[in-house]
Amino acid sequence: MKTDIWLVAELTITGGKNEDFKERMKALIELVRSKEPDTLLFECYFNEDETKCYPFELYRDSGALQVHLKNVTDAFEKILEVAELTRLEIYGNATEDLKKDLAPLGAKVFKDWTGFTR
Repeated sequence: MKTDIWLVAELTITGGKNEDFKERMKALIELVRSKEPDTLLFECYFNEDETKCYPFELYRDSGALQVHLKNVTDAFEKILEVAELTRLEIYGNATEDLKKDLAPLGAKVFKDWTGFTR
């Protein structure tokens, strides 16, 4: 069974706070890069007018995402001062413990069915 976990989010940036948001997100990403070897991918995308940011994240397994949630609490709270989490989706075979940890964030969890990765 596959154990990797994908996270896809949407953050809606408070009007006029784009540069502040970007600086806070860069700090969060650097924290993740330096402290989380089991975070395999962390990329952010913007819509055309940069009012929404879409982080795409890949974790080795549920435990890696749980570590991530603990590591970024303070940095993420700073992001939420200038943006709102408007969508959070988890793809993969999340453990029950991970689902409980994500419930307060309103995450929708989708289980793996079939496919392949090269």
